[in-house]
Amino acid sequence: MAQQGPRQRSRLADALDAAGRQGFVGRAAELAAFEALLEHPERISVLWLSALGGVGKTALLHACADRARQAGWLIARIDGRTVAPSPEAFSGAVESAIGVDRSVAEDDGAAGSGLVIFVDTYERLKSLDGWLRQQYLPGLPAKTLIMIASRELPSVDWRTDPVWTAVLRVVPLRNFRPEESRAYLTSRRVPELRQAEVLGFTHGNPLALSLLTDLYGLQPERFTVRHPDVIQALVRRLLDDVPTPLHRRALEVCAHLRVTTEDRLAEALMISDASWLFERLRSLSFIESGPTGAFPHDLTRDVIEADLRWRSPQRYRQLHDDVRRGIIPRLQHGTLADRQAAFSDLLFLHRENPIMRPLYQWETLGQAAPTPATSDDHDLLSDIVREWQGSTSADILQYWIRRQPGGFWLFRNVTGDVIGFTCMLELAAATEEDRRVDPAVAAARRYVDEFGPPRPDEAIVYCRWALSRTTALPSDTPGLWEPICMINVTQWIGTPRFSWSFIATEDDDRWEPFFAHIRQRHAPEAEFSVGGHGYAVFAHDWRAEPPLTWLREMAERELATTPSADRDDMDTLRPIVVLSHPEFATAVRHALRDYARPDRLAGNALLSSRLVTERTGPERTEGQSSSETLRQLIRQGAEELNTHPRDQRLYRALYRTFFNPAATQERAADLLGLPFSTYRAHLRVGTERVTELLWQQELYGAELQNRPTTWAQPDN
Repeated sequence: MAQQGPRQRSRLADALDAAGRQGFVGRAAELAAFEALLEHPERISVLWLSALGGVGKTALLHACADRARQAGWLIARIDGRTVAPSPEAFSGAVESAIGVDRSVAEDDGAAGSGLVIFVDTYERLKSLDGWLRQQYLPGLPAKTLIMIASRELPSVDWRTDPVWTAVLRVVPLRNFRPEESRAYLTSRRVPELRQAEVLGFTHGNPLALSLLTDLYGLQPERFTVRHPDVIQALVRRLLDDVPTPLHRRALEVCAHLRVTTEDRLAEALMISDASWLFERLRSLSFIESGPTGAFPHDLTRDVIEADLRWRSPQRYRQLHDDVRRGIIPRLQHGTLADRQAAFSDLLFLHRENPIMRPLYQWETLGQAAPTPATSDDHDLLSDIVREWQGSTSADILQYWIRRQPGGFWLFRNVTGDVIGFTCMLELAAATEEDRRVDPAVAAARRYVDEFGPPRPDEAIVYCRWALSRTTALPSDTPGLWEPICMINVTQWIGTPRFSWSFIATEDDDRWEPFFAHIRQRHAPEAEFSVGGHGYAVFAHDWRAEPPLTWLREMAERELATTPSADRDDMDTLRPIVVLSHPEFATAVRHALRDYARPDRLAGNALLSSRLVTERTGPERTEGQSSSETLRQLIRQGAEELNTHPRDQRLYRALYRTFFNPAATQERAADLLGLPFSTYRAHLRVGTERVTELLWQQELYGAELQNRPTTWAQPDN
């Protein structure tokens, strides 16, 4: 009977290996590489599989062990989850496994031509890393191959030690390729009609595929790819090694951002030094590095995001705000390249919105950098317009090339080929000839004259053309719609003294939901026709909803996963008043007069001006908060005078008249020790100075510093 044991083990092992081979799908390239090493073991001593949890490292190790056994090698399997991280435990486990496998091989008549040690879950044994590399592995027989599976890449010592660099091969294990995923789903009897949905969520991740096929087998009629049980299982597999809540938060930031750098991670976490966290991120097998930063695999990103949004909507919103906080300043104040990258980062936050999702290639954001068109490009621009809009529009384009050659931008793909262009015209100084030549300009100027004429030196920007070189609609050209939008948004955000923007498009039915989503109002009064083509126009008054207010409103839409009644929202917001300078000055005088009577401020025109709404948001109802904001702005304007010695006399006149008023103006002059005519002159000039300080904020959105207001009694 004693002689039957080895044979029983052999028969059981054969049965298990046969079952494993039957259920194993894919990894043909990896298996072929391993079999080549078995034939030529002198080339490599350590084969290191690096992959995130759930990608199938263990299954591949088992398949490789099966190939090694068939080739006549002894095998020893070690799992870091079941072996204590000590030299004695590790070496003992290897010897025990070799002994068992040798007895099986001898019973089967195999000589054992070499030894393969398979080490799974190596990240649990990394405290042994130095001992293994320096002592244990060098003492093994020459014909030994070590195959390590870990979530982490080899340490720097592995990659820089000249003893090991020549015999170490690192193999990043990826998700299944599409054909492998389909083969797996077919083997698990998932209908072809459901496979695209599964592939779209799993991105070929073997664990996710396995979990979803199990669910489908149990409840095919109620099957959904984003099942909470699947999400939780994937999250546990991905994040069970996260050491601290801060490390987990860093992963969540990395999943939410398009790309993560050390600086952006520190901004989002609000810490001064994130270098150690960033290095930890980069060491993870499911984090990749590119030329602009680090980013997670697609499924990892989706799972971490979905889990946090489901588990804690409040924390998800806070994460969104933390990430967004670092993007906006770069969009406003960075170099052109910084603003372009910031726009891609901001756009990425819209990726779950159903209106935005179909329009962009999310995996390639930021790759199509705009370049200003040169004289060598002008014929190409004319050809594009003539192709899609006719010769009359091409003649109008040639006119604008002569008038505003700096308004044209070309877009190229990664191979350098031109894929489209856009034209941004400045119309504030449009001439009668401009209006006569281009019906779009004539209609736009009529529109602004009716609905809000620009004040002196205020800009009007018109996106006159946005065309693809190869397709009728620019959104149908991969990678083109993003840079077109980027040029528009960076001009909206970065143009000083901005009044109106316009965008012309032919297919208004298709585009109206998108433009409503980004708060660009359909303007039928500005529509026009050229050469038999009719064009819809979308407009925005940036004095009524300034860029910062618009960005705050868009922040809510970034979080939306269902369409909203965008057009209704635009109509229910309280309209913002665009005041002329005389109207503004009158409103400031009234605000000073009514400062001590807040109830009288309720009707002041400044409450609906950019000056106030940019600090409170476009409020939907009148409220005390707007009145208090106006009072604060008036106080700060006056306090600004008090910081300059030559203007303190003006401040004292304002103080005694409005903020701590005397019974009469004559009494105020007496308290200040001034002749009444001098007091009145100081009061007039002080009011004018406060008006001008606030007017600059109305025009440019520049806020005074919110320093504490002491309201000390001024020296008379």
